[in-house]
Amino acid sequence: MATDPRLIPIDKLIITNTEKTGAADFPSTALTPSFPPSTFRIMVVVDIACKFSAVVTVAETAYVVYFNGGSDLTANCIYPFDLLVHSGDTVQFEIDTTETIVLLRVQEIPSSL
Repeated sequence: MATDPRLIPIDKLIITNTEKTGAADFPSTALTPSFPPSTFRIMVVVDIACKFSAVVTVAETAYVVYFNGGSDLTANCIYPFDLLVHSGDTVQFEIDTTETIVLLRVQEIPSSL
């Protein structure tokens, strides 16, 4: 019996030990949900304190939303976040300073889970 793909988290992005420029959107190709509506589960670790945000585009309008209440993430600590995404949404990320992303993992959790 085949497993319904909507029952398995989908890896959308994995970045490890990669320098990113502050205020530059990444990844270059925005993430989109495969089975909307769903949740992007985000786990991030940075090497220096910074603000971490998402640029969510809905109907061609971009919204910057800050994680962690807009406060700096602490270096070398794991932060998990959830972001609801719908059909037509695109998502990119930003940090406010140039630094190394130690780990950024994004998985899509379909709403059927």
